[in-house]
Amino acid sequence: MNSRQEAVEFDVIYEEEELERGSREAVELLESRLGLGQCYKRSFPAGVNTQRMQNYLGKLKENGLDIGKGDATFGYKMPLPEKGDARRDLVIFRRK
Repeated sequence: MNSRQEAVEFDVIYEEEELERGSREAVELLESRLGLGQCYKRSFPAGVNTQRMQNYLGKLKENGLDIGKGDATFGYKMPLPEKGDARRDLVIFRRK
């Protein structure tokens, strides 16, 4: 996440649950709530490989989110956690 991106808070329990599942509703939330310069962060256990993150991204893609490299509307990052952190963030951001 660069210094210009602001994390969007999803504070309604229903929204958090939908985002956790990567459902069609999650896609609609991301498309409607994330603007340019904003991001959504989801934490995963740091000690595992990135397969769980990739599976989550796959669910979002299956449900219609245009996410990936190049001309995709949304991009993502999987920054390495700081030493000693138990969680690793998946950061989803809007490109256009």
